[in-house]
Amino acid sequence: MAKIFKLNDYDWVAAETMDEAIEWYKNETGLSEEDAIDSPYEITEPNKLLITIERVNKDEAEYKRYEKLQEKYMEHEESSVFKVPADELLAVEWEGKPYLLCSTEY
Repeated sequence: MAKIFKLNDYDWVAAETMDEAIEWYKNETGLSEEDAIDSPYEITEPNKLLITIERVNKDEAEYKRYEKLQEKYMEHEESSVFKVPADELLAVEWEGKPYLLCSTEY
């Protein structure tokens, strides 16, 4: 099962190991390890890391994937975003290969 690694001040990567997360991130960003990685660590309590995601409308292709999370965590029907514990989001999104789980900058 995947774990979550905070690689720098901005990005969290889902991967099976820290080394896999770092290698994937360097390849994805094109940055050197020195420029890309700053005090990385594993998130040991992913249920306490809340990730804000955008509402998915019923007519969007991704709706089925996020439907249960949206029903569980959407606080107001008119909200455009909702917060999900990282472990639950990872359980829905993990497809066996590393990916950027969340970021503080776009």
